[in-house]
Amino acid sequence: MTLTDVRRLAVRKGARIRFQLPAGLECVVDEHGMALIPELKAPPSFRLDREFEGVGHFVMETVSGKETKREPFTREQLGALAGKPAAAAHSHDDE
Repeated sequence: MTLTDVRRLAVRKGARIRFQLPAGLECVVDEHGMALIPELKAPPSFRLDREFEGVGHFVMETVSGKETKREPFTREQLGALAGKPAAAAHSHDDE
């Protein structure tokens, strides 16, 4: 699962997906597919797609009416929801 897959999932579900980067910053992929890091005040010294590889836990937020539902996901669970199971992403034939 890539950052692009998460961005597509957020758009498809109309949800926000939050995750903590290894550097300690929080990233939010909004319902428009935009990846935002609210704490950044200047251009980052890292590539978000590379930092994303180390992320293991996510929270999906959906809004219905005035209520916000927060649901935690592991990387494997979110990958399956996005249609990118972890096993399929790494499978290959060695024959």
